[in-house]
Amino acid sequence: MNVIVTDRDSVLTCASVSKKDYVHKSITDEFYDECFQSEGLYCHKDKKIYACDDVKGYVKYAMPIICEGDIVGCVACITEEENAITDRNSTEAIMIKTTAKSIALSFEG
Repeated sequence: MNVIVTDRDSVLTCASVSKKDYVHKSITDEFYDECFQSEGLYCHKDKKIYACDDVKGYVKYAMPIICEGDIVGCVACITEEENAITDRNSTEAIMIKTTAKSIALSFEG
């Protein structure tokens, strides 16, 4: 599973994807609009949303990091599969939601 963690502007860290492709890169407006304007899990449907410009992988799942009522970042699963199938109850989706909630709790201290 390829994962990125962002703040409201750029990618902070990643796992299982190239750091040089993601870390410190600005997030796209599309990604911001889809993932930061809601408080729930984003699941890929028909249109591919890319987290950063000039990368192959697109967002399969994303969950905002909500701390004290404010969205401070996002955890996203990135895929390069052509026809990725999404399921809100999949292991990947649950892990993305759990990670976002864990990060939010660590901020609230």
